[in-house]
Amino acid sequence: MKNFVPYRGQFLEGGSILSNFDEYESLEILSLENEELIIAGFEMIEKLSFWNEIKKEYIAMNYFDILIGNQDRHPFNWMMLYYEDGKKKFSPIYDNGASLGFRFDDEKLKVYLSGETQLRKYIRQTKVKAGLFEKKKVKAQDLIKVMKNRYIQESDEIISKIDKFDFQKYENYINKNPYLSKNQKEWLKIIISQRREYVLEWYEGE
Repeated sequence: MKNFVPYRGQFLEGGSILSNFDEYESLEILSLENEELIIAGFEMIEKLSFWNEIKKEYIAMNYFDILIGNQDRHPFNWMMLYYEDGKKKFSPIYDNGASLGFRFDDEKLKVYLSGETQLRKYIRQTKVKAGLFEKKKVKAQDLIKVMKNRYIQESDEIISKIDKFDFQKYENYINKNPYLSKNQKEWLKIIISQRREYVLEWYEGE
């Protein structure tokens, strides 16, 4: 992070911040699931004194993670920057490696590319950690529902950007990348297109 953010201050990971709440450990062991677990997680993070300052970026991070299928946004994969002058800022998002079918080799990608049913099933089963949980995952569709109900203004703004995503620019970038195989290029183009469709459908309650 120090290589990308020129500033003087302190870094503090989300997990270190949230662990100050009694609920943090209990959320990991209680029998809560799905929407109930997500709501409990947001009720916890909303107790942060600076929540309103980071809310928009935090919610945007979660929509982005669903779009790229990030499976590993646990609380230690986001960070707060504390400046010497007392200001606080949500860090640029980082460690997005567990995304976009990162474990799939060319043969596996070929299977998904040749079968729309299997591809859609893979997307529908997307689970995320929402920046709140270390040991549990929740359905992406449930997370979108809770965020829409809880943070409608922020969600509407982010969904509008996803809806207007410039696919032509994105595809041109992928096509010019010399390090990707043919299957990888096709996969990266179709997976974002399909995930975007699902994000928009889930947001509309479909």
